[in-house]
Amino acid sequence: MPTIPEGERPNGRGACMRVARAIVVMLLLHACTSPPLTTVDQGSPDGGRAGPISPSRWPPAGPAPSRLLFPSFQLASLGANGGTSGGGGSWMVSTLAGNDGFHDGTGGPNGTAAFKAPYGVALDAAGDIFVADFLNNRIRKIGPTGNVTTLAGNGKQGFADGTGGAFGTAEFFEPLSVAVDSHGYVYVADCMNNRVRKIAPDGTVTTLAGNGTQGHVDGSGGPNGTAELTCPTAVAVDASGNVFDVDWNSVRKIDPAGNVTTIAGSPKAGYADGPGAVAEFNNLSGIAIDASGNIYVGDGENERIRKIDPQGNVTTLAGNGIAGFADGTGGPSGTAEFDYPRGVAVDGHGNVYVADTNNYRVRKIDTSGNVSTFAGNGVQGYVDGSLGPSGTAEFYGPTDVAISSQGALYIADSESLRIREVDASGTMTTVAGTGGGSPVGWARDGTGGPYGSAQFYMPQGVAVDSQGNVYVGDTWDNRVRKIDPSGNVTTLAGNGVAGFVDGPGATAEFSMPCGVAVDALGNVFVADSWNAAIRKIDPDGRVTTLAGNGFFGSVDGPGGPTGPAEFMGPVDVAVDSHDNVYVADARANRIRKIDPSGNVTTLAGNGVRGFADGTGGASGSAEFNLPYGVAVGAGGELYVADNGNERIRRIDTTGQVTTFAGNGTPGRVDGTGGPNGTAEFFGPSSVAVDRRGNVYVAEDPNIVQIDPFGNVTTLAGTGHLGWVDGVGEPNGVAAFNDPLGVAVDRLGEYVYVADFGNSRIRMVTRQ
Repeated sequence: MPTIPEGERPNGRGACMRVARAIVVMLLLHACTSPPLTTVDQGSPDGGRAGPISPSRWPPAGPAPSRLLFPSFQLASLGANGGTSGGGGSWMVSTLAGNDGFHDGTGGPNGTAAFKAPYGVALDAAGDIFVADFLNNRIRKIGPTGNVTTLAGNGKQGFADGTGGAFGTAEFFEPLSVAVDSHGYVYVADCMNNRVRKIAPDGTVTTLAGNGTQGHVDGSGGPNGTAELTCPTAVAVDASGNVFDVDWNSVRKIDPAGNVTTIAGSPKAGYADGPGAVAEFNNLSGIAIDASGNIYVGDGENERIRKIDPQGNVTTLAGNGIAGFADGTGGPSGTAEFDYPRGVAVDGHGNVYVADTNNYRVRKIDTSGNVSTFAGNGVQGYVDGSLGPSGTAEFYGPTDVAISSQGALYIADSESLRIREVDASGTMTTVAGTGGGSPVGWARDGTGGPYGSAQFYMPQGVAVDSQGNVYVGDTWDNRVRKIDPSGNVTTLAGNGVAGFVDGPGATAEFSMPCGVAVDALGNVFVADSWNAAIRKIDPDGRVTTLAGNGFFGSVDGPGGPTGPAEFMGPVDVAVDSHDNVYVADARANRIRKIDPSGNVTTLAGNGVRGFADGTGGASGSAEFNLPYGVAVGAGGELYVADNGNERIRRIDTTGQVTTFAGNGTPGRVDGTGGPNGTAEFFGPSSVAVDRRGNVYVAEDPNIVQIDPFGNVTTLAGTGHLGWVDGVGEPNGVAAFNDPLGVAVDRLGEYVYVADFGNSRIRMVTRQ
């Protein structure tokens, strides 16, 4: 089995999101671009099967890129049911199904309030709980009676100081952590804006430090100061009003005037105790301060909890550097082990509590350095119950902890989408969060529309059949969903658990299903990316494996679950009128073909990651660079979203590859097509084609149309991330957030979009 280059391996769940994400997470590499880390049997000539998906390790170390390292992709292809769209006319964008998982309201396990990845948590002296609701781009507040309101952030992904509340002008971009001082001011680690923000008690938001430029520069604060931060992931505040944040493997101090200094660490990743200037960390993601001024940080990749004394000396409090689970003695050579510790908190007696994310536990380090399990039995799940290593309480992904003045412990259980509480008597309850209807993800079947009950969890694939049913690869929830013409959403197949199981839809398992396609008989084909397989769902909902044996490779041959055929990174599928299935095998840089007998061949791409038009076949001259999307035209030709080359390619029925549109320069420019035309794309990730030969492309963050002559125009999208329904066109108001999938209906009047970042399915309608 070919090895996956280390630099292209995903960072757990974060593989599907931006580098500051993983942030899942994703995230950043996208989940469908790379298979998970695998366990390789070096004694076998075929290598090893993919092992279980490791839990999220997010955010990854290092600076966040200004654009995706490997732009999101997936995409739905239109197969034999292509539409008949013509040119001209105006377009309107609306939400077909999915809401953003944002509801203010009552708390408790049966309340109405909903979060979407609550990542950070803090408390004030009055018992108010503040939450960094990461994927909602909001800061939420839970009052003493459990009611949830929005303190600041209007939900739009962006940067703007201003008024608070759910409909104010202030904007955040993936906030990860919060802290609150004795005067009621809340501080926010606004990761993707590279800033630390400050929220006044009335909700007004200002910038405390960071000018938005990604870097590591000490200096003056404020929005126009000289100080530069890189994805601050955690914040804490001391009694004097000094704010401490962790970013890029360092601990920074921001005084009340906004001036920034570095007290320990540097951008260099490593492990070293000692004076702050020589100390090294690796992916810090939590910070807390005790009454004596000692700082505690969760050193994620080093699997340790570190301590910084008031003089700036760094020592290892607990964790021996082994990623595992063991209670025991602390110190750098002790027996205690953690697995990606994130959030930390310290009580009035000096005990430190740790969100041990990948162990699904909350750990406790006493004043002697001994480590014990405070809550969680190690099972990944959602159960309120008894504490301790043998208790019934379960977490799904604890990322932060906070302690009240009364001794109650609050946990941001990010993956279960809930805030949990352990009171002074040791009873665990759910403070707020509905969990989205499923403790293993965000999926919720129900009614469609922007205010319906149905919810998706980062969908990346979309396809439509001749009856108007829309099929969705709901990637992060490991399900394939169906939206009927009335807008009702149901689960077609997948139980939400990441796995590789054929069988009835309710018991079948997928692992990061991305692209989907549907044939004339109602069979749905799925690019099951992390299983390196192409799956088939028949009209009765039964799932079988069409091709791919679970190994990551690029091997042609017979398909089926035990055949020799292998895929390296299948992200999209298309099906033609002769029942041939085509696969965008992104990491193999090839377009593969599965014939009706299940045999797999290479249609185009010689496996070299590059750009070259020319002959097809495994040994041909044509080259691709991360082909993410594939669609079949009315004449049997294929169109490919060649993401890394910023081009749309065309494969004719003889296998010859040409450039249909895009000159290779990354940009968002309408214009003429062909290899030397003026049109430019920015991370094209999906294609669909109607019966008149118009090609539709999802790029970040627009939907564009290419006519049969290669001329490119923007159909919808402003070029800026957001969620806005309304008029499309280049000068319209409609906005998307990482649209990764696109499909067009049979009549060519409706274009469907998997709006990944908004967790919605959008519809672009001809007026």
